[in-house]
Amino acid sequence: MEFFSGGNDLGTLGLGLLMAGAAAGLFSGVLGRGAGLILVSALFLVARSAGLTPERAIPLAIGTSFLSLLPLTLSTLAAQKFERAGTRGLLGTMVAGVAAAAAILAAAGPGAWQIAVFAGAALLAVVLTFVRWDERTGPGPRGVAGGATAFVCGLLPALTGLSGAALTTPALMQWGMARKQAAGLAAEIAVVITATGAVVALASGWNVHGLPQYSYGYINLLAFGVVAPVAFGTNLIAAHYADMLEARKLRVLFAAFVVFSVVRMVWSVAG
Repeated sequence: MEFFSGGNDLGTLGLGLLMAGAAAGLFSGVLGRGAGLILVSALFLVARSAGLTPERAIPLAIGTSFLSLLPLTLSTLAAQKFERAGTRGLLGTMVAGVAAAAAILAAAGPGAWQIAVFAGAALLAVVLTFVRWDERTGPGPRGVAGGATAFVCGLLPALTGLSGAALTTPALMQWGMARKQAAGLAAEIAVVITATGAVVALASGWNVHGLPQYSYGYINLLAFGVVAPVAFGTNLIAAHYADMLEARKLRVLFAAFVVFSVVRMVWSVAG
């Protein structure tokens, strides 16, 4: 499709946004993760097709993704019921990571380095999608290494426009936290990441010129208006029918989609 090959026809770009929102909602509803990976890459390609430089396209994609993910993360958190014992300290450490990410973005400004960080995070999330962790019950990360893991779980998603579920849930489970508790904590930090990220994107890009129409800071309300409702609605439907869908095939499809999108992002910059 022209959307993936750089066409800038308005109808084609709109169709691309609709497809991105639907895919984000589908994978998020069935797999419980992946919406941010799809949205950032798709929004970046749309921005590049509209003529933006990579230095403008990536922060706009990240900021719009944060705002688009906020309804999803709030809905997921409202649906979570989990035991909070032992999670307060971890949540605080993750929030510190989010604050560090906000400081880095404010100081360093947008740049091609964000594309490299996003590509690395996306490929790591794809690998973690296929890893099967043993179901264990424990408090989760402990000690210096555990604290560093929790910090990175806040830092890395906040730098790349992700809600963090694709990285946080498997990381916490690796440290012994039960799946339900890990998913609940990931839902909490996802709300913090998306809300904070949207505010930082709005503020850091407020005086930037050359952004598309309806952009306020590094958030494009037109793209948000297309992507967010579709993603939210698709997510609710997919979550309802998740037990009827074959998760394994969706993981393969998700991985292929993300890898293709990342390669396309890098190619659009290198080319």
